[in-house]
Amino acid sequence: MPTATILRTTDRTWSGIISALLSWRDLTDADAFWAMDEVVRAIDSGQAAATLESWLAATRRQR
Repeated sequence: MPTATILRTTDRTWSGIISALLSWRDLTDADAFWAMDEVVRAIDSGQAAATLESWLAATRRQR
């Protein structure tokens, strides 16, 4: 079973989140919250396409 990856606040970037997911590591609750908050902010600001594409590509590989 994969173990959770704990990212420090300064390490919470899309590259860190996506890297963890592509390496089949689970995210902590805080990391998942950060990522979803970023997605919502991107939607609100109209910058959602690139953010969602990255997130969906990473989560699709998790299955």
